Amino acid sequence: MIDFKEVYIVDANVLIDYLKTDISILTIYSKEIGQIYVPTDVLEKVKQLETGECDRLNLEIVEPTTEQYLEAAPKIRGLSFDDRVCFILARDNKWYCISNDIQLRVICEENGISVLWGLELMLPLVERKLIEPTEILQVAKDIHESNPLFVNKTILKRFEGKVSKIIKKKS
Repeated sequence: MIDFKEVYIVDANVLIDYLKTDISILTIYSKEIGQIYVPTDVLEKVKQLETGECDRLNLEIVEPTTEQYLEAAPKIRGLSFDDRVCFILARDNKWYCISNDIQLRVICEENGISVLWGLELMLPLVERKLIEPTEILQVAKDIHESNPLFVNKTILKRFEGKVSKIIKKKS
């Protein structure tokens, strides 16, 4: 079981996945499990979401400091600028990083930052009976269909197995 913490930061790919499928998942998570932060640079990249909507969705916008921006400026192979910002904010604030991006996950893990896959954040919603398992599984399938590169069939099957274990444990 994942040791869910109080504060998370989400990268662009996960935010887009939920915007395309069911953004209410992030809202419920942020209200019931732990606050989700969206860096301003991620918000600028994700054209489907405007600043004013974040408040309504209970997503907190975070602005990096000048020092954090300066640290994020040099290129790191395989990481976009907004991914570097996510990494630095997660590291400096001891936040979980929610990402499906392999390079971002690797740098986080190498630096002791806990990382969740985008689908994993739905698990405590099932555990706490905040959303029905069938609804969660449909959202996962929708994410897979809209983003098969990052959420492939193997990842989807693994997630379905985790949901099944939770259901069995609850019965």
